[in-house]
Amino acid sequence: MAASGATLMTVMDISRVTARAHIPQGDAALLRIGDRANIAVPELDQPVEGKVVLVSPALDPNSTTVEVWVQAKNPKQVMKPGSSVRLSMISEAIPAALVVPASAVLTGADGATTVMVGWR
Repeated sequence: MAASGATLMTVMDISRVTARAHIPQGDAALLRIGDRANIAVPELDQPVEGKVVLVSPALDPNSTTVEVWVQAKNPKQVMKPGSSVRLSMISEAIPAALVVPASAVLTGADGATTVMVGWR
């Protein structure tokens, strides 16, 4: 016999999930609703594609970060509420851009950046 007002069950539809992240204000300023995003889950070989659905207009007063929500379909319902995932959001895509590994970018004492190139 359940007590009056006690919750007997919770029904959840996890066919779509929302991942929330707190990111620095400067990075959040580059994002727009509808921007592409990926949710990486250890149980899946490939990241799940999603979209930015919310960029909070307010800063978190404790961390001065901005909350961003990414929503995606949940294939095979692998992602569970409360799970940790890794988010990557794409604020702008530049076609035919030259891409180098981050380890090849060197920052000098004066703040100038250079790229190390190896020849074979």
